Amino acid sequence: MSSILKIFKNNRFSAAAVSEKGDVRKINQDNFYVAGHRKTDPDEENISYDLNTGEKQLLCAVFDGMGGETDGEIASFIAANKMAELPEGQFDNAESIVSGYESLNSAVMEYSSGNIEGNCGTTAVVLSLSSKYAQVSNIGDSAAYLMRGGRLKKLSHDHSIFQQYADMGMRLEGNAGRNLLTQFVGLDPRELPVEPYIADKTELEPGDIFLLCSDGVCGVLTPEDIALTLIEKTEVHEKAEKLVRLSYEKGSRDNATAVVVAFKN
Repeated sequence: MSSILKIFKNNRFSAAAVSEKGDVRKINQDNFYVAGHRKTDPDEENISYDLNTGEKQLLCAVFDGMGGETDGEIASFIAANKMAELPEGQFDNAESIVSGYESLNSAVMEYSSGNIEGNCGTTAVVLSLSSKYAQVSNIGDSAAYLMRGGRLKKLSHDHSIFQQYADMGMRLEGNAGRNLLTQFVGLDPRELPVEPYIADKTELEPGDIFLLCSDGVCGVLTPEDIALTLIEKTEVHEKAEKLVRLSYEKGSRDNATAVVVAFKN
């Protein structure tokens, strides 16, 4: 079953989200957020929206509930719903971005401390589009990409043991450490502070295409797979659907979620 969201905004942005459970996982622990719309129930599998609005700003996110933690689908659900409560512009600059992630973290922590034993966590990758700029930030290993002029650039930075070693110029064999996160939404701040990665602001150019995705997509597809899909002359929902479908064709065993956003002018 697919969760598909299509949004068209004032002829400036178009966006689509596709989220699949896949054939291996029993539940879909992913969630997404596009201009206030998200899965409104952790167990919701099949939704569709089509909306027109004159707003000039767009906020999008992907959340990947951590399968190794308890209630990962609840964590991603809480984070997506908390995002809807935050003020406009929360994810537009460094200071307010940190505060935004702290709010998401507190919401997940509040649930886990009162309802479960152990951790409850989710990744988060956020794209905030204003009239002129794109701002990307993330916690965990969900990813953000920009396709511009036929070239693909990764805008996010993974918080994983694998990436930590890579940043020090060291390599782990195979996929060792890729799924061991050093940051996620749901951390106990008494043990480790919330420290999102905040990318440099990107000035928007007509034709820019952004992708936010869970590691069920970016952990399987190569940069070439992603680039070839995003560059096709297709609608954003077709790109998102193809990326998710291709992920399973390439052997993804996880939930797969893709949000594709195109800037027109």
